Parts: sequence; C-alpha cells; structure tokens
Amino acid sequence: MGTAKPVEIERGRLESILGSAFAPVVTVSELIKNASDACLYKNDTIRVEIDTVTQTITVKDNGSGFSMADIESLRHPGRSLKMTHGNYLSKIGEPYAGNKGLGILTAFNLCTHLEITTFSAEDNCAYKIEWRRGTAEINVSEIEQTFSGTRLVLFGVSDSDLKLLTDDEELKKLFISSITYYVDSKSLPSIKFYLNGKDVTLTPDVKIEQIYTLNNKLKAKKQGFFVAKAMFKYSKNILTLSYEDNEKGLFSFSGEQIDLASFKSLKNFIFKHKIEFRNLKEIWEKFNKDLVIDDFEGCYYIWRDKKDDNLEFYPHGVRVYVNNYGLYRYLNSDDDWLHHTEISQNIRNTNFKLRNTYGYVLFKNYNEFNSGLRISNDRNDFVVNLPQKKFIYIMRHFVSGVFSYIDIAMRNFSAESATLKARHSRRNVYPGQIINLADLIVTDVPIGQIEITSEDSIDVDVNEGTVYSNVIGVHRIHFLYNGVSIYIDLDVKDPTPRFSLSRSVVKAQEGSSINLKQFINQSSIVNININDIVISNVTSETVIKNGIFTNANHPGVHVISFSYDNEDYPIVNNLQIDLQPLRIREAKKFKDIFPNYQNISEYFKIRDIINDISESYTQHPTICMICIRTLIEISLKSFEEKIFKIKIDNSSEYSIESKMKWLYEQVASGNQKIDRLILQKYQNKLASTRKSTNKFYKGLLLNMYVHENDVIATQNEVFVAAKRFRHLINFVIDALVMEQQRV
Repeated sequence: MGTAKPVEIERGRLESILGSAFAPVVTVSELIKNASDACLYKNDTIRVEIDTVTQTITVKDNGSGFSMADIESLRHPGRSLKMTHGNYLSKIGEPYAGNKGLGILTAFNLCTHLEITTFSAEDNCAYKIEWRRGTAEINVSEIEQTFSGTRLVLFGVSDSDLKLLTDDEELKKLFISSITYYVDSKSLPSIKFYLNGKDVTLTPDVKIEQIYTLNNKLKAKKQGFFVAKAMFKYSKNILTLSYEDNEKGLFSFSGEQIDLASFKSLKNFIFKHKIEFRNLKEIWEKFNKDLVIDDFEGCYYIWRDKKDDNLEFYPHGVRVYVNNYGLYRYLNSDDDWLHHTEISQNIRNTNFKLRNTYGYVLFKNYNEFNSGLRISNDRNDFVVNLPQKKFIYIMRHFVSGVFSYIDIAMRNFSAESATLKARHSRRNVYPGQIINLADLIVTDVPIGQIEITSEDSIDVDVNEGTVYSNVIGVHRIHFLYNGVSIYIDLDVKDPTPRFSLSRSVVKAQEGSSINLKQFINQSSIVNININDIVISNVTSETVIKNGIFTNANHPGVHVISFSYDNEDYPIVNNLQIDLQPLRIREAKKFKDIFPNYQNISEYFKIRDIINDISESYTQHPTICMICIRTLIEISLKSFEEKIFKIKIDNSSEYSIESKMKWLYEQVASGNQKIDRLILQKYQNKLASTRKSTNKFYKGLLLNMYVHENDVIATQNEVFVAAKRFRHLINFVIDALVMEQQRV
C-alpha cells in the first residue's frame, strides 16, 4: 500500500486554477512540454499514444523522472521552481517550456484519474503515483523496477474528447505545437504520435526551409514559387530586418536595423528601399516607445501562385512560440492575428495574404517572472495588457507592415519606367555635414540598385543612404540607373560660425524693458542658429528674463554677454547698457497727478498717503508700490462711507476688485447720489479707461514685491501705477471735496 498525501492549493491560486479551461490539444501539449523539460539527452524522443478502445492517453519520455521532492511539489499546484533562483535551462540546454506548476493538473480536464510510473535519476529508485479526480490527494508508492524516464497514463478520457483530439485539424495542431515543425534543432526532442498502435506522426521529412530553397527562384508562368523570405529580430526598440527578394532581386538586404524610437531611423529605412509606407508618421507617433518587452525573432516565407505538393502539408499563417512551444490560439491557421487578409483586401497587388504566408515568431528564453507579457492560464494567448499590445503593434505595423509594402513595391516596380531625378543641381553643406540621399534625388529605385560614383573627397554610404565631405570646395556626385544619368554638386562651405552686435553701448532710462535679441545683427550670422546664441548677465545685479533686460534693473552700467558655445569656435560679444535714473521733480510731479487732493479735510488718510508717496517713492519704491494699493482701498472705502453712507464693518474682507467694479457701475448708471457735475467731468473718462485699469490692477501682483526676493519695484513703476489709477482716485477725491462743500 502506498502513502496518501493531501493536495494543497497554494494560497491565492485556487480561483485561477479552477477558472482554467483547456482544450484537449492544450492538455496533451502541456504534458509534452513537461516531458521535454525532463529530457536528459538531446534529440531524444517523446511518445504520445492515444487509444480509443481503452480510452487512455499515454505520454512516455526517457527523462530524469520524478524525485520525491518533485512528487512533493505535485501537492502544491501553481508552484514551480522552474525559471527561479537561476534554474532557467533544462538538462539539454533549452529554456523550460513550462513554469506555472499546473501541467499535471491540466490532465484532469481530460481524465477521471491518472497513473504515473517514473524512475528518479536523482533518488535512484522508481515510484508509482496515482491521483483520482475529486479526492484532493495523491497516492505514492515505491516500486521494484528499473527503467528510464516517466510513463504518464490518463484514464477515463471521454469519447467526445478522444474524437476531438483525433480530428485532423486538432491533431495537426498537436504536430505543430513544437517549433521543430519549422526549424531543425540540435537539442529539442522529436515527438511521435500513435493512434491505436499506428504511427500517425505528421512531422514532415522536409522542413519548410528546404522547400524554400528548392522553390525560391522565378518559375515558369503560372507556376508557384517563394517570392521572398523575410526575417526579423526585435530587442529594446531595435528591429533588425532581412529580406530575400526572389522575384526581381532589387529589394534584398540583410541585417538592417531600425530604431523604432527614432522617426528619422524609420524614415531613412523606408526611403532607402523605396517603400510607399502609408500613414508612417501617425503609426510611429502611436507606438509606445518607453515600454520594455521581451526579445523575439521570426521568419516569414511568402508564396505565390500554385502550391508545391510538399507545401500543401504545411498550415499557412504565422505561429507564435514561447520557449519552443506554441500558444494554442496561434496554432489555428485561420487565425489572422496579423491582419494579412485586410492587407490583401485593401491592396490587391500583393502576395501578402493569409494563405500565402508561412512563418513563426519565437520568444527565446522567455521568463514570465521577469516579463511584462503574461500567458493566460488556458495557454491560449498572452493576457491583454500594455506589453501584449506593444508586441501586436510591432508585428502588425512594423514587421508585417514593412514586409507587405516591400512586396507591393517589388510587384509594382518596372525598370523601364523607373524615375531618377535631381532635387538640386547644387547643394551647400558644411564639412562633415551628413546629407540624406533622399534630399538630393527623387527616385523609385532602391538605392542599392543605383550606381553612385564620386570624387575621393566625398564619402557615400549606400547602406545608410547618406553622403558627406570634409573637404572645402565643390565636389560632384554621379548617379546612374538604366541609362538615366544625373550629376549633383556638393558645395562644402567654410564652417566657421560668426555673428556680431549692431551696437556695443546702449543708453536707456530707468524702468525700461529692452529686448536684447534686437541687438544681434541678423546679416552677420553665419553657420549659427540664432536660438543657439545664449544671452546672460555679466554684472551680477543685472536682471534678465527670457532674453529681456527687465524694468526691475537699477540705474548704472550693466554688461550683457551674447555667447555661442562651440568647443571649436567659441564666440562672446558684450553689450553695455547705461541705465540712466529718471530726471524729474519727483515730489511735485507725483502730486501733480492728483491736483485736488490737498482740499480733502475729512478723509485725511488719502491726503497723507499721497504726500508720503510723493516724498519717498524715489528712495523706497517697493514700499510705495504697496502703498498704491492702500491708496486705492482707502479711496473706495471713503467713497462708500461719504457718498453712499455705507459703513465698512470688516476691513479684512474688503475686495478691491469687486468694489472697483461696483463703483464703475454706479458711475455708468448715473446714480443720483453722485454729484451731477462730478459725473459730467468723469463719466466718459472712467468708461474709456475701465478695461485698461482693471487689467493693470490684475497684472500688478503687488504681493510679488513682498514674497519674491529677487523682484523689487522701481520709482518709475510707482509713478506709472499712480497715473494708471489717477481718474479713479481723482474722481473719488473730487466727489469727497464736493460733498464737504455741500455740508
């Protein structure tokens, strides 16, 4: 009798395990992957036997077997040591095909109970393991047998599942579940299938690469051949492409890299190969450049016309393989996940059709613990998330997209009608300046097919599609294709950058704001972008913001630097600004703004504030600037109290903006509480200046003088502010004086 051991579902995994729904093909392929992971020898054989009479499925391998530690882990579905703690590769040097710890558990989607006989190379003994569905326990016993590997038998498989599993389409999915169906491998096991004792293995004797080699040249009319083989690799936004054009031989290239994060890189590639790629900018802008996804690689074989007899055996479409084994969804040849059908419908003149494309995508050394890509529990597909969307986007738009447009260009190309024209007969450049050939010529011929000759002083890189020269002077390039000959001259100019200032000394009045860029002599700029000229202060007290010498600067001499920072040709030009103080009769001129203020007898605060500002705004402009706000507030309050008899209870909640609005409204409406003569004098003035006064008040930001250490007021700002508000304040002053006289 064996020992019964309870099965424990790892915490948090119950729902995901119970929620998994597996097709029969997926269940068997999972058991094959477990057997593959256990292989001890390269190119070993895994045997799958389906018996419809006994209603069993048997999977046999010659691997390492189950150790007691492995058996113990069976009690914890959802737990696996694969792909953890450096345990990445199997004994045959291949990445583990499974790592979810659910492989054995999937068997119960097919069977009522299972039996495992296994010889553990680690324990050097054999075990028999039995597990019945619904018991939640496994029965383990040690047996006296010596053999190699593991024999797993699924009992009680239903007739419907057996019938589905042995259906031609489903059986073919089993055969193509391993990437060995497409490529030769020096280590992966071969898989043999038996139905009721008869070998029904469909793995072809001739791989598709061999069929390609035999059929990759142009055949007689109406016979089929491979028009192209397209290979790709992706890693960290770098897409490496190779293409074999077997039809016209004009579009072949090998190992060309596109940086998908660089529109320039993508655009250069498109031009070089004369691909008319629609909506290129829009497609590139929608590409998620920052998200990191796993590396992958693959190959397409593109067929045309009548199928080769050997090729009929292969399913069309593009499979997706992870660590050498396919995801179930992509084993279906009619699953057009790359939209090749849509391509062929939208563009009729192309070989890029679902049924003309054969190929695969392989994620090598995939580790779900370190990947943003997640495989669904039913092994059907990647879980839909941002990494999955990026993978699909790359495949549809940049892999299939590029290859399909190459195919279109290949089909439409005619040497007799090819275009080759010069954009310019002469192009000015600097020494070492790299120019794209696309900026020199207009052509629908792949650059590699154009004969390009030039003087030794010119370097032409056909692979990059660029040209440059380091020698000053005029140099000629010759382009020749199919009898069309054009010449273009490169005029390599002196690269020395230079610029000058229109003035070296400027005089200005205090309070002036000066746009410093106006002093750069535009006609003197050579080999410099004006935006690369840096304007900065030499004298520490000088204030410059966004190229503006601000009105916050104090009188005195200020030195401004205009510099071009180039390690080979550094340039510095200085401008001296002599800022003159305002020459005014300060006190009197300020008082003249408010001609009637001295006649106020009752509301003396208005009179005192005007007096104080007039005496001190040249020496203490920042404080006086704040006092302007106080003057406005006191004037408004006085007007409310004296003219409208409104008592101000809470001064702290007094809103100057709202009171200014109120006052303007009273004047505009001709409120009878306001003296008629005063209204006649100020009504039009206040109406015409209302918007500008409000705008000035909002932009004044008086608090900035208190809270920002590097900003101070100037005496001119105080004077200008007083003039801005003179109509408002003088209206109040005259109204108060008139009311005093009436009393």
